[in-house]
Amino acid sequence: MFNTSKQYELSYRRARRKPKHGPAIVFTVDDRHWSELLDRLSMLRQRDANEIDEYCLGEQSLFALPEPDLFKSTTFGYGNCGTFSSAGLYMHLHIWLGSGVRLHHCAATIHTLLAALNVPFTTQHPNQGKQQAELRTRIAHDACGYGHAVSGSVHESVIDWLRDFAAPTIREDGRIPYQNMHPTVTAAMQEAWYWVCEPKRRRWASEVYGSIKKNGHFLLNCSGNACDLSVYPDTEHDDTTKSVDLECHNLDQAEQQLTLLAGFAMICELARQ
Repeated sequence: MFNTSKQYELSYRRARRKPKHGPAIVFTVDDRHWSELLDRLSMLRQRDANEIDEYCLGEQSLFALPEPDLFKSTTFGYGNCGTFSSAGLYMHLHIWLGSGVRLHHCAATIHTLLAALNVPFTTQHPNQGKQQAELRTRIAHDACGYGHAVSGSVHESVIDWLRDFAAPTIREDGRIPYQNMHPTVTAAMQEAWYWVCEPKRRRWASEVYGSIKKNGHFLLNCSGNACDLSVYPDTEHDDTTKSVDLECHNLDQAEQQLTLLAGFAMICELARQ
């Protein structure tokens, strides 16, 4: 996908006080791809209906497509957990994070969106820039673990931005081998954790953090048993796609998956600035 066109951009929107609204993971798509995206989502909501119903423990409605209805509604996704809007040549899809039933609606909506976006669009448009990441998520209540794994690839432009951010701190003599993650990314992850967790688990927000190595590879860590989403230090770059593998460890719960995806979305947003 890195050698074709930009499918989407990822970003993160902080929670709002007035009106009170949780944070959101945001997908931005070129308006010229909108019709094809709707067709794909329509197919996926039919194909995966039983799987999603089982995952959401019967608490799901059919995936609401991101298109206005008779009442001009702008909600979409499972449980209407998302909203969509148009801005110039782009469409923005916000998945508003929350806990309880909404938690699994959000994870399922992102899973379906990524499935639709991971195949290059039929019509390619020049000068769209590079795709920063290709992501895949798993959603399952799996007793064996990794029920909410995340995998994919990260373009070298994101790694370069992380390397440049970390460079002033890391010492060549090895005495300071890593840089703490950018504070805006850490704040995004800790805020997301607060919103997706039940109140009794929010106190573990201090266990949500990240770090960057000298080569720009990074770890995003979350509360749990060594839970992370990372480009591990020894991962080799693919010279053909100009990318590097993104992997995870012990992402068993939707709370962990969405928290770390929020941090990664914030990295992508900062790397574009």
